[in-house]
Amino acid sequence: MVNPQKVKVYKYKNIAAALAVVLLIAVGISTHGNTVEKDKINKPDTSSSVADNEKKKTDTTSQTDEPFKADKLTKNYKYESVKNGTSLNNGNLVLINSEYPFTGAIGDTDGVYSYLFDKSGEQIMYATSTLISGDSEMLDSFNEMGCDFTKETGLKTLMVTALLSEGEDASDTDENACGRAVDLALYDAVNGTYPEFTVEGDYAWISQNCWKYGFIYRYPAEKSDVTGVSGKINHFRYVGVPYAEIMHNSGETLEEFLEDVKKYSFESPMSFESESGTGYAVYYVRGDIDQTTTNIPVPLKEDNSEYYYSVSGNNYDGYVVFVNLTDEITVIPEKTDDTSVTDESSSETSDENYY
Repeated sequence: MVNPQKVKVYKYKNIAAALAVVLLIAVGISTHGNTVEKDKINKPDTSSSVADNEKKKTDTTSQTDEPFKADKLTKNYKYESVKNGTSLNNGNLVLINSEYPFTGAIGDTDGVYSYLFDKSGEQIMYATSTLISGDSEMLDSFNEMGCDFTKETGLKTLMVTALLSEGEDASDTDENACGRAVDLALYDAVNGTYPEFTVEGDYAWISQNCWKYGFIYRYPAEKSDVTGVSGKINHFRYVGVPYAEIMHNSGETLEEFLEDVKKYSFESPMSFESESGTGYAVYYVRGDIDQTTTNIPVPLKEDNSEYYYSVSGNNYDGYVVFVNLTDEITVIPEKTDDTSVTDESSSETSDENYY
C-alpha cells in the first residue's frame, strides 16, 4: 500500500522542479530577447552613424584639400581674332627692354592728381607734378593700394615721381613707356625733404602686399641677371590679376613668367586658384607673326555665354590668356587692339612742384 503522504510530497517536488526549469528558461529567453533588442536598437544606428560621418569626413576632405582644376576648355569655345600689328604689343604683360622696345598704343589714360586722395577727399599721397599720367586701370589699383597703406601705417608720405614716359625723357625701351609702371619717392611735409623710397620698415608693406593690387616688385636686386636691371627698389609694374599673384607665389620675374607660361596651352592650361578662391585657366598662344591676325581660342559656358577673360600680348612672340572660370558675373573683356578710345580729359595743373 502506497503511502499517500509520500506520493503527495514527491508530486510537489516534481512540480517545483518543473516550475524552476520553466522559470529559468523564461528568464533566459527574456534576457536574450533584451540583448537582441538592444543590439537591434543600438548597433545598426551606431554603425550607420560612423559610416555617415566617415563619408562626410571624406567628402569634406575632398572638397577642402583637392586643388582647383580647370575643366576641359575644349568642350565649347570660340575664336577671338586679334591683330598682330597692335595686339601683340599691348596689354598688361608686355615686356619692355632694350631688346623689345614698346611700340604699342597708349589706351585709356588719366592724370595722377585725382588718385592722390582717399574716399573722404583727404590727400594721402603726393606727386612731382599733376601733369604726369598713367593707365587708368593701373591708377585705380594704385590708389587702392595707397589708401590701404595709409590705413595700415598711418603714413601719408608716398610720392609718385614717374608714370608714363613723355616728352624729352620718353624712351621706348623704358618700361614706363606703356603707362603701367609707377616710380616712388617720399615726401616729408613736416621737414620739407624728399627721402628715397626704400622697402624697409613700414615701407616694406608695399613690396609685401603690392601683388594684392595687381603690382609686382619689378626689379629685385637678386634677379638683375634675368631682368638686366640692377635693383630698382622704387619701381613697381602693374600686370593685373591674377598674374601678380601667380608671380608673387612663384617668385618669378615678368621675364621668367612669360617663358614659363609657354608650357601651358589651350588644350592643357595652367590651373590657378587665387587666395580669394577664384579659379583661373591660364595659357599661351603663339602668335601667327607672319599673318595679319592670330586666332585665339577662348572657352564658352554650356549656354554659349562668355566667361570673363583677358588677352595680353607679350611684345615679342605671342599672347597670354586668362579665363575666370568660377565667378558668375560676365564682364566684357578688355580689347587689346587699336580700337580703344583714349581719354582726352585734361589734368588739373598748378605752378607748384609737389602736390
